[in-house]
Amino acid sequence: MALGAVLLCAAGAATAAPSYQAGEIQNAGAIVGEVTYDGPPPPPRTLAVTKDQEVCGQGAPSESLVVGRDGKVANAVVSIVGITRGKPMPTLEPVLDQKGCRYLPHVLLAPAGETIRVRNSDGILHNVHTRSRVNPPVNIAQPKFKKEVSIELEEPESVAVRCDAHEWMSAVIVAMEHPYYAASDPQGTFRIGDVPPGEYTLRVWHETLGEKSEKVTIEAGKETRAVFELGPR
Repeated sequence: MALGAVLLCAAGAATAAPSYQAGEIQNAGAIVGEVTYDGPPPPPRTLAVTKDQEVCGQGAPSESLVVGRDGKVANAVVSIVGITRGKPMPTLEPVLDQKGCRYLPHVLLAPAGETIRVRNSDGILHNVHTRSRVNPPVNIAQPKFKKEVSIELEEPESVAVRCDAHEWMSAVIVAMEHPYYAASDPQGTFRIGDVPPGEYTLRVWHETLGEKSEKVTIEAGKETRAVFELGPR
């Protein structure tokens, strides 16, 4: 998919709460579920590796759409829309690594305003180039001696990341203004815990499959199940 289209659909992934307030949660519930593909699973694609093959290998798997044989979709971002009160923000500093000429993880979830550490584990020249719409873009060369650099996304947004030195490398950073989000794992499953009881809109977003929303009701001490089905647009 063209980068412009990726950014267009990415714009809806991180919807900011007006002003999030963290506090003690009583009688919390949880949201569990899975993301599936609508139709026969597409075959995996391999991207051409054109340089630094001694480090990068002969080919790189495309991670813009990862669907298992059972039709489960990885790297879909599920979040509660517009929640204003709840659990504290995550305290672990998010890390985006460059290893084997891939960004790891492919989809990085981070609190808006948090420092993101970008590592170079390859020992070759990399480049961190963000394509943002709300936050100022970042374009940092990261030679082999610069093992780590830091970037910040102050505003909630989904941002495509590219390496100008290795054109097949791509990732997405999703900066959120509240902590109620999760990315689906390789089995397509996700879990969002410590949710205050109430009615919410739950949204799923994927960089190539777009987004969907549905209403959910969270009951005290219970798990609410949500299943999303996404297909090609």
